[in-house]
Amino acid sequence: RGSRFTIFPAICYNDCPMFLLKSLAFAKPVVASNTGSIPEYVDDGIDGLLFEPGNPADLAEKITYLYRKPVLAKKMGVAGRLKIENKFSSGSYYPQLLKIYQNLLEGDKVEDNYHHQIN
Repeated sequence: RGSRFTIFPAICYNDCPMFLLKSLAFAKPVVASNTGSIPEYVDDGIDGLLFEPGNPADLAEKITYLYRKPVLAKKMGVAGRLKIENKFSSGSYYPQLLKIYQNLLEGDKVEDNYHHQIN
């Protein structure tokens, strides 16, 4: 909780990185690799920074940038917290999930409805 931001240097696909969601819930921006589903959870420049996997210079640049800008890090953290409250809280998530199930029962495709619901 005392950190200014968190770092998630994944090098392989991760479907739903709970670490990212927990960091955002604690109002901590994330410096994360631009791989797998991570870009679906981290809005680059809004609630975190994405770096190219396997590129340590890019990772170092993003860490240094955020470290030197504590006010920006705080703003990104607040944006991440708001994202969690608006998209992933039980009050917003369950109605979205229910809508997906209703659409499935009506014969719609999961992929189309899921991406429409979270975006």
